[in-house]
Amino acid sequence: MQIKQLINDNPAVIVVVSIVLLLLAGLRFTMALGGSTLSEDKWMFDLNAGALVLASRGTVAPVEIDTGVFQYPGMGPAGSVVDVALYSCEGSVKLAPGMTVSELDAKGVRVGFLSRYPDEVLSVLMSEQGNAMTEAPVLISDVSGQKWVGQESRPGAEIMDKVGGMCGGDLPKMLRR
Repeated sequence: MQIKQLINDNPAVIVVVSIVLLLLAGLRFTMALGGSTLSEDKWMFDLNAGALVLASRGTVAPVEIDTGVFQYPGMGPAGSVVDVALYSCEGSVKLAPGMTVSELDAKGVRVGFLSRYPDEVLSVLMSEQGNAMTEAPVLISDVSGQKWVGQESRPGAEIMDKVGGMCGGDLPKMLRR
């Protein structure tokens, strides 16, 4: 009975306490949402070094860094750093630049596929017109980088299908920076 009497005697206090509690709940909710935004960086893979590279999210692959160019079979030389799709059956894993495929394997992380843009769309993507390009073609490869196929092609679908089977029936979790 005391709580009911307190509420009846002090309605203004109850309103103020309710507003403060709502504001605190809203602040907590907003902070939780803010924690789920993507980093400004992304993981890439250096074909020459065979290791992870940290790059700005806006980096367009392939890109050349200090390890030079890579000889893409059937396409010629271009930057050795390409986009990488990393997967884990375990969930979040702490990664570091310079990690090799064997070091990733030891942490339960698999390279699902590598990706890059064809040479003919690179100049458009890197220009201001690139923002207007809705669907640029993407080439994908296994971690060797020795055979690049269209993502939408039958061989591309085969590479993507292997990702689905990585965790023995469970869907792997894609790792992001």
